[in-house]
Amino acid sequence: MSWGARRVLVAWTGSAPAGLEALADHCLLYLGQGSGAVLLYDRDSGTTVRVASGALVLSIRPEANYKLVCPG
Repeated sequence: MSWGARRVLVAWTGSAPAGLEALADHCLLYLGQGSGAVLLYDRDSGTTVRVASGALVLSIRPEANYKLVCPG
C-alpha cells in the first residue's frame, strides 16, 4: 500500500510543550489533524507525535518525495 506525507517545519506559538523542545529541529512529516491535535511522524526518532494544534504553526514544504528532504 502506498501513502503520502509532506515534510513540515514547526514553529511554537509559545513555549514548546514539555519533552518536545527539540522537535522543531527534526525531520517531520505531516500525517493529519483532528480533535484539536496535529499528528506528525518524527523521522529522526521513528515515532509518531500528537501535538495540540494551538501549540504550533506548521509550514508545509512543497517537496513531494520525503526521502529527498529527509535523507537517512
